[in-house]
Amino acid sequence: MTPILLLFGLGLLLIVAEVFIPSLGVLGLLASLCIIGAVVWAFTISNAFGGQVLLAAAVFVPLLIALAFKL
Repeated sequence: MTPILLLFGLGLLLIVAEVFIPSLGVLGLLASLCIIGAVVWAFTISNAFGGQVLLAAAVFVPLLIALAFKL
């Protein structure tokens, strides 16, 4: 479970970095892959945990993007 949360956290960190570092979308692509990978991996463990990670992604990704643009 810890690697899934670390992968998810890395994806969130990369989203914030994409806003501040011009990378032509490379960091955004890596962030998307990390978050999608974390969600898929969580669903392989259990449906309940996968749903929780998916819900966290649906809440935190737009929130972090809005906060990063605000800064």
